[in-house]
Amino acid sequence: MKIYINSTSAITPQQSFDKELYLKDWASQEGAYLKALEPVYKDIINPRLLRRMSRIIKMGVATSLTALKEAGVEQPGAIIVGTGLGCIQDTEKFLADIVTSEEGILSPTAFIQSTHNTVAGQIALLLGCNEDNFTYVNRGHSFENALMDGVLRIKEGNNHILVAGADEMTEEVAAIIKAMNYDQVDIWGEGASAFVLSSGSQESSVELRGVSALNHLSEAEVSEELIQFLNAHELTPADIDAVIVGVNKEDDSYLKAVKEVIPDAAMANFKRVTGEYFTAVAYGYQLGVNALLTESISGQLIIEKGKKDSFKNILVYNHYFGFNHSFGLLSK
Repeated sequence: MKIYINSTSAITPQQSFDKELYLKDWASQEGAYLKALEPVYKDIINPRLLRRMSRIIKMGVATSLTALKEAGVEQPGAIIVGTGLGCIQDTEKFLADIVTSEEGILSPTAFIQSTHNTVAGQIALLLGCNEDNFTYVNRGHSFENALMDGVLRIKEGNNHILVAGADEMTEEVAAIIKAMNYDQVDIWGEGASAFVLSSGSQESSVELRGVSALNHLSEAEVSEELIQFLNAHELTPADIDAVIVGVNKEDDSYLKAVKEVIPDAAMANFKRVTGEYFTAVAYGYQLGVNALLTESISGQLIIEKGKKDSFKNILVYNHYFGFNHSFGLLSK
C-alpha cells in the first residue's frame, strides 16, 4: 500500500512558509539561536484566539491549517504531533509565577498551556476534530514516531492524517545551554512543519516509501542499516538521487559513512536552515518533498552537487548527537 504526502507547510529561520519566497533572500541572523521567521498569523488564525497562544502553538497551528487547506482536507482522520520540549515558554512562565507568588494562588492558564499536547489539542479545538489526537515526546525521535504512527493509521484504513513536528527556543533555554558550554552544536534553532498523509495521490503528491528510527549506532552500523533500509524498499545506493542530511558539523563522521554508501547523490544539510532542535528533521522531510516537486535544492544547503540530473528518489538521514538516528525515503 502506498502512502502519499499530499501537502506540506513549514516555518523555519529562513523563508519557507511562503512558497513563492521559499529559501530566497537568505536571512542572516545574530544571537544565541536561529529564530523562526514567522508569518502574519492574523491572516491564518482568528485574531481573537491569537493572544492566548504561545509561539509554538502559533507555529504548529499555522503550518497545520495551511497544510490541510492545500490538501483540500477539512477534517483530518487523526492529528499527530511530535515535539521535544513542548510549550517551553509557558512552562517557564508557570515556574516563574510560582517563584514570584511564593507558591501562592496562580492563574491556571500557563499550566494548562504548558503541557506537551497543547499544540495538537489546539488544532483539534480549532477544527472541531473529534478523531484521535496524539503527541509524541521522544527526544530526537519525536517527529519520526509521529510520522510512523501516521503511516500505520493509513495502513489500518484511516485517511488524511495530519502529522506535525514543532519546537520553540527561548532566551532562557539558550542561556542555560550556553552556560553548559555545550559545543557539539554550532547553532540551535526552532520551527514547525506539518504534513497531510493520504492513501490517494494528488497532482503535487510525493510518496513516503518508508521511515526507520534507530538508536546508538556506530558509523559502520549506520552504513549497514542504510543498505538494509534501501534493500527493504527494493532500491540500491545507485537509485538514490539526493540525500537530505541533518548534521551539526559537516566534518561529521556519520555523514562520511552515508557518503561512502551513496557517493554519487547530491547532498544537502537541512540544519543550515533550522539549526538543531529535537524535531528539526520534520523540515528535512519538507525540504525533500519540495526538492522532488521542484527538481531543485537551494544552493545554500548543498554539500555535494552529485552526478544526477534529476530527482526521483530522495533519502532523508538525521542523527541527534549520535544517539537517535533515522532514515526516510521519498519518491515521485
